[in-house]
Order: sequence, then structure tokens, then C-alpha cells
Amino acid sequence: MHNVALRNLLRRKSRTVLSLAALMIGVAAIIVLVSLVEGIEGDAQNLFGSLKTIDVMEKGAGDQTLSRIDISYVNKLENVSGVNAVVPEIYTVVFSIDGKSIMESGSGMPFLTVLGVDLHKRALMRSDKLPFIPDVEKGRDLRPGDKSKIIITEEIAKTYKKVLGSRIKLGEKGFEVVGVFGPSSSMMALAGGIVMVPIDDARQCAGLPAGKVGMFVIEPSNPEKIDKLATALKFKFSDEFDFFMASDYTSMMGDMLGELRLLLFFVGAISGFIAGVGIMNTMLMSVMERTKEIGALRAMGWTGGDVVRMILFESLFLGIFGGIFGGIFGWLISSLIGSSFGILTRVSPGLFALGFVFAVFVSVLGGLYPAFRASRMNPIEALRE
Repeated sequence: MHNVALRNLLRRKSRTVLSLAALMIGVAAIIVLVSLVEGIEGDAQNLFGSLKTIDVMEKGAGDQTLSRIDISYVNKLENVSGVNAVVPEIYTVVFSIDGKSIMESGSGMPFLTVLGVDLHKRALMRSDKLPFIPDVEKGRDLRPGDKSKIIITEEIAKTYKKVLGSRIKLGEKGFEVVGVFGPSSSMMALAGGIVMVPIDDARQCAGLPAGKVGMFVIEPSNPEKIDKLATALKFKFSDEFDFFMASDYTSMMGDMLGELRLLLFFVGAISGFIAGVGIMNTMLMSVMERTKEIGALRAMGWTGGDVVRMILFESLFLGIFGGIFGGIFGWLISSLIGSSFGILTRVSPGLFALGFVFAVFVSVLGGLYPAFRASRMNPIEALRE
């Protein structure tokens, strides 16, 4: 019966290929999307797990680029027990590089994030590691006293053909490239990347007055007591600021990934419906074309159950091949996205198994009605046709 089912599929090459293609696309879509979510989730856990600082933003701002804080709060925050350093920062965005729109570069992002750091205050930190900022791979880090200096990403260096010592213009402000970051996290890659400049230069890009900054990064004297410090800060400044730690970012990322997983559910449902309809159509056409053959089999003693099993075996073969090739196709696309855009993807054996089971389930489900219809044929009437 297995050989008969496989032979029947090979006899109808065009419809079989089309059904396989629909199934492969559905499986590949699931694998690509899930691999992106799992990659971002793993990247977020590594990134946020290493954070030992507290971000301070304007109350209700909700985003670093929208936050505006008076610089005088630096002294007030530094005087809180348990604070080692308070580093003012300014986040802003620019829409052009070297006088041309960033959209024209083909990066897919309409803007670039610029981070300005108070380098004198940063020098007081025990660790020079700032949240979300990768290590400098080429050149040097920014130093106190630097003016119009910039550290760019690998992507910008490649896209705009910049090397150490090159000049680059962000919006209306020119800089000298002194360093290049190593690979960014997946989240920063999705956000279009980030460059770092002295805080006064970022203030010019953002159009902020001298007495304003965007946010503060607080380094605790004892990283093990960061929760206690956060509680004290919230008690004293709850009306002025919002405070964010690793746990807060993890929670926000969890909410975002939950929405992505919900999107996956709908994508899977849609692709499953399309693939199931295609397989049902293929099997139904096959049953109609083989009416006499099925009638002859019934006349030779095949039961309705035998006919059902034959049709379902054909659907099962479609599911097996669609699951295998769709998994490979999805892995290739996922790898291509990772290498092309610097986004971490994770294709695990469990994800392959999920795609395979999905393909088999959809295929068998799509073959149920044609199999039931074939089993109900009257042998005599079938032979007459």
C-alpha cells in the first residue's frame, strides 16, 4: 500500500510539486519567525543579564530619545548612599549620513541612533561598560576631552566605506572616526545600530540647551545591592523619574516577544489553512481521476478502510517530504537573514521537529475528506465511470 501511494504521487508530478511548495513555504515561514524570536530572546537574556546599572529617565517619557532631564540632578543622585557614579547621556536620532538620507543606503532603517556620553563622569565608573553598547573592536574608545570624535558600527563602516580617521557627517554635524564597534546585539541590529559621541556633540545633534540631558546611568557601589539602591532611588525621586533595571527590560522584552509569538500563531494558522486546502484539492482531484481504479480495487476485495489508508498514505508522504524540505529551506533563509543583517537566529532540533510535525499534521488533515469520499464510492458505479 505504501508503494501504491508513492507511485500515485509521482504520477501527478505537477500537482504534487505545487502542494509540496505550499507546504514548504508554510513550514519555512514558521521556522524563520520562531528562530528570530528565539534568537532575540537568547540575545536579550545575555544582554540584560549582564546589566549592573540603573537607567534614569524623565517621568512618563517612555523612551530614551524623548526623555529630558535637568543636569543639576547629577549632584542629587550622586549624594544617594550606594551610588558610585552617575553618567549623563543623550540619545537622539539622525536621518542622514554624509548629506544623504539613510533610507537610500539600503539598510532598511530610516534613521540612526546617536548616543552622547559624558566622558568625564564615565571615567569615574569602575566598569566602562555602558548598557546596550558593544565593545570597540577597531581603533580606540572615546576619552575625556574628545570633541567631534565618533565610534561607528561595522555596518556603517562597510556601507559608507569608512576607516579609522575618516570624516563622517551625521545630519549637520561632522565627526572623525576613532573607533569601530564589534558585532551589535540582535536588538540593536533591528533598531538600525548605534554610534557613540561626546555628550556635547550629541546635544548639538539633538538641539538641546546646555542645561539638559536625556537620561542618567547610575552605577551602584555594590552591584549585589542594586535592588536596594533602586528602591531608595524610587522612594526619593518617584515623582521626577522612572527607573529601569535589567529585570524591567527583561519584562518589557517578554511582553514584546509574547506579541510576536501571538503573531506566529496567526501566521501558522494561515499557512496551515493554505497548505491544507492545497493538499485537499490535490487529493480530491486524484480521487476523481482514479474513480475506475478505486472501483477496481474495491471489486478485488479492498475495503473502505483500505482505500482510506491509501489516500492518507499519499497525504502522509506529502507531509514528510514537505516537512523535511521546508525545514531545510527555513534553516537556509534563517541563516541568510542572520549573516546579512547581523541578527541572531536560533534553529534548534526542536524547531525542526515542530515544523515537521506541523507539515505531517496539515497533510493528513487535508487528506481526510478525500479519503472518506473515496471510501464511500460504490464499486459498480465507479467502474461504469
